[in-house]
Amino acid sequence: MATWIRRLVSKNKRRFQDGPHGFDLDLAYIAPRIIAMGLPAEGKDVLYRNPLSEIARFLATYHQGHAKVYNLCSEHRYSADKLQGVLLQQFPFDDHQVWRGAGRHTARNVPSCKLHVVPFIRFCTGLGLVLLRLNRL
Repeated sequence: MATWIRRLVSKNKRRFQDGPHGFDLDLAYIAPRIIAMGLPAEGKDVLYRNPLSEIARFLATYHQGHAKVYNLCSEHRYSADKLQGVLLQQFPFDDHQVWRGAGRHTARNVPSCKLHVVPFIRFCTGLGLVLLRLNRL
């Protein structure tokens, strides 16, 4: 039943489906070594999000020992232990935030923007270093 609800939430978007391993996940390969996905879930949220246990199994199946997960969500944190040896780095950004004065771009109207610049630069720098180490995408 949960898989059916997740498919309904995904609407007409493609899902990663792999019959032999039983995967049906809402994720996308941006490049051969870069995957984008929503926050993996536990508890009742697995009704409409990828279960964290399935993401851990997916990474172990296809990217064992060669995966790093960046959690960009400030509202939900999870332990690297649940990802079965996958490296985890947290870069907390508030979800669905609208700055006061959106549309009128003045420093006075978007003070919270400064709070996101440093973590975003750290995230980009860290990702760049990982990709350099891999020497390919």
